[in-house]
Amino acid sequence: MTQSTVVWYKQAFKRFEGAMESRETAVQRIGELKERGLSVVSINCHLRVANAFWKWNGQNVHIPRLKEEQKILATFSREQIARLVRWKPVGRNQIRAHAIALVALDTGLRISELLGLSRKDVDFDNLVLLAHGNGNKQRLAAMSIELRKVLYRHMANHNQARVFCTGMGTQLSVRNSERDFKVLCGKAGIVGVRC
Repeated sequence: MTQSTVVWYKQAFKRFEGAMESRETAVQRIGELKERGLSVVSINCHLRVANAFWKWNGQNVHIPRLKEEQKILATFSREQIARLVRWKPVGRNQIRAHAIALVALDTGLRISELLGLSRKDVDFDNLVLLAHGNGNKQRLAAMSIELRKVLYRHMANHNQARVFCTGMGTQLSVRNSERDFKVLCGKAGIVGVRC
């Protein structure tokens, strides 16, 4: 179980604290969470944890998920992707965010896989990255020659074990990576999509 999963479980249990005794108290808590402005998606995430707990505890309680509004997220247009690829970042965080974005676009790796890359996972000769997923699963992702140049320049600027890390060499968090990418999109003039 990853650290983020543990945090997720703790959050869910905190939301339902004092309301796990019965179906009625849990339904009442769901109403309270709605009144506080918590989104249906968030409530359903917490509800999954509560249902799993009741099942594990042998209680015959199960609350179906709330109906979620289906939204189609706006995706990057070809022009926006081209603008992102051509963008010349300035500063350590922008350069790192730009490199992460280019790796994601070129390889399709998940953010957790990207942030977990170490130097030994990058094979410049064979143009592949060794990604590590949940449950010690590994997969190879091919990279283009253009990406090889970007990664080589990025890795030449620091001698840390991780490909994408903080200035101190520690693992970059998903939240900080997303924040940097949002700033990068703003600087590059990319609007109308969720960065």
